Amino acid sequence: MSAELVTRGVFVGRAPIDYQRFHMDQTTNAFRTACGNIKSMLDPKKILAPGRYGIGDP
Repeated sequence: MSAELVTRGVFVGRAPIDYQRFHMDQTTNAFRTACGNIKSMLDPKKILAPGRYGIGDP
C-alpha cells in the first residue's frame, strides 16, 4: 500500500519508529529538503525529536 501511495505523491507523515527510514526513503529530495528547512526554522536548537521522523540531523 505504501508503494502505491508514493506513486500518487502521498507520503506517510508519522510512521512508527521502526518504519520511519523506510517511508522517508520513498519521498523525494525536494520533500525531505522542505521538511528539513521547516524543522530548522521551528526548532533551531534541535531540541524537539532529534533524529526522529527522518527529518534533520540525528
